Amino acid sequence: MLPPGADAVAFEAGLEQIRSATREDLKKEQQHCCEQEQYWRGVARNLLKLLPGEPTAAVVARILDQAEGFKQRAEFLARYEPRWVSWRHIELCALAERFGIDLGYTLPRKGREPDYTESGKDRKRRPHGPGIRYLMAASKAIGQPIREHSARDRLVHFWHMKSGRAAFAGKGGLVASAGAIRPLANNAGVVILDD
Repeated sequence: MLPPGADAVAFEAGLEQIRSATREDLKKEQQHCCEQEQYWRGVARNLLKLLPGEPTAAVVARILDQAEGFKQRAEFLARYEPRWVSWRHIELCALAERFGIDLGYTLPRKGREPDYTESGKDRKRRPHGPGIRYLMAASKAIGQPIREHSARDRLVHFWHMKSGRAAFAGKGGLVASAGAIRPLANNAGVVILDD
């Protein structure tokens, strides 16, 4: 399943991280983010009281940015929790992309003659390809098995997320080359701007 030269140990570690993540871990992380937000807002308030002035305001602004980051992460995790199983499949897609696994698939055309099984029953048009096989096998490995059409839906959702990640350029002559790394398991999301 892994392409030649891919680090199988690192891939297994990523798969194990996704497999071992639980809803309780998600709730603990959300609680931690809420506590950190409150802590950093308190630090900012106390710093302004102790050292009023212009240089302190710049430091406080950076501290409040940190607090805002924790708040946004906590809000994201709150939205993430109801769709936890679906997001685990998206994490599997991101893992595959990191290791160069082909996520392509094919969906037979509608106008094609239907295939028939040996018993003569019409076989439904099922998506197939390396992306479908990978997602079905990896989902089974983490204890959340899915079927072909669900795998295709997750792949489509993943591709939509990727295209949203690349839509940073063009308005008003400004061009920014950037990518958002979506949160995976217990890691925070990061936006990286290239020079």
